[in-house]
Amino acid sequence: MKCPKNVDFDHHSKKFVDDPYTIYRELRDNRPACHTENHGGFWLLSRYDDVRQTLLDADTFSSSYPGRVAIPNTSRTPPAPLIPIEVDPPLHTHYRSAIADYFTKSNVNKLNGKATHLASNIIDNLLPNRRCDVVKDYAEPFFSQFLAVFLGLPASDSNRWITWAKAIFAGRVQDPEAAQLARTELQSYVDTIFESRKGQQRTDIFSQILQLTIEGRKLSTEELRGFGMEILLAGREATIDAISNAIYYLAKRPNEQLMLIADASLLPSAIEEMLRWDSPIQLLGRVASKDTTIHRQTIRAGQSIAIMYGSANHDERKFRRASEC
Repeated sequence: MKCPKNVDFDHHSKKFVDDPYTIYRELRDNRPACHTENHGGFWLLSRYDDVRQTLLDADTFSSSYPGRVAIPNTSRTPPAPLIPIEVDPPLHTHYRSAIADYFTKSNVNKLNGKATHLASNIIDNLLPNRRCDVVKDYAEPFFSQFLAVFLGLPASDSNRWITWAKAIFAGRVQDPEAAQLARTELQSYVDTIFESRKGQQRTDIFSQILQLTIEGRKLSTEELRGFGMEILLAGREATIDAISNAIYYLAKRPNEQLMLIADASLLPSAIEEMLRWDSPIQLLGRVASKDTTIHRQTIRAGQSIAIMYGSANHDERKFRRASEC
């Protein structure tokens, strides 16, 4: 029997924010491929196997539509792609190869000491107050200041990134004009970074991108902007939310805190499990590049699809005791 196509799904509603996982379970069990008219209309894929297959099939489910990886979609001026998140293979592969070495485990591990020092300083400054807003007072400044260290940019610029990123992400729903203004200011900032690297013998990530060639040509100004903006925005939401979610989880479970303090070797698997259990990115979009059918529902070329990581990571068909951490 064909399941109902349309649902009233809104991931920005209070009902969803308060309890997304009950909604996900109903979708997985009864409507694994369905459509909502909210936010311009998009399809929902909620089961693990469907999400995984969609992510592996760039020929059918494309990222190469600027502004449509986000749901609701964003209207940008100019409508240039963020690189590499809004580009499909094989071009995506070329772009990623330019920066892959910077994100290897061995390279990131070299900064462990600086990360620990930065985290300790932020916490020391918070201790006299005996309380804090974990997101605003710890996760946001830690991520932004560490990103400055990682990218070799002035730490004093980190507050500007926070302001721009908040306006861009929140503005998708609340204030599109403010989002566009922040995007324009960030573009100018990125242009200045690349301009300062021209003719310089430097080894930072922006200098590496400046030297990148694709099919024998240097990157255009538009490509440099897309790359630079994504570097400053990418991972922000995911990292800040992951830190905040983990602190919230452990604050509710003092025995598990003590277990991790007693045996630090448990941390890698604990972090992986917390990322699965409360995914920092709940969903991202793709666009159907051709007609396709999933669970007897026909998705037409040009329609948006929400890839629901948060639901897939709670799919009982894949994970035993999926709702537990």
